[in-house]
Amino acid sequence: MALLYGSGLRISEALGLKRRDVPLPGAGDVLVVNGKGNKARMVPVLQNVLALVQDYVAICPHPLPSHGPIFVGARGGPLGRGSFNSPWNGCEARWACPTARRRMRCGILSQPTS
Repeated sequence: MALLYGSGLRISEALGLKRRDVPLPGAGDVLVVNGKGNKARMVPVLQNVLALVQDYVAICPHPLPSHGPIFVGARGGPLGRGSFNSPWNGCEARWACPTARRRMRCGILSQPTS
């Protein structure tokens, strides 16, 4: 979540990152990602976000080769959009707000009004 928020990446762009694509903290401040239409775009990223990504790499129980995905699931395979969206499924009913999931993705979540 910090990577999405701290760099403005789309979910599919973040999930498509390879380990070699993410610079070490202090070694760079830009990610080059494949965005919509398979177009490359440069995205600035905060140093503290890069540090958090490196913390994730350090504690990940699966091997993360430089040519492989940086974000992997419980079995070590690459994450897909469905694995990211599943925690939000049903949140509209819990919050009685039909647009809660969309608003969370957009980063503009506010308290539901009655």
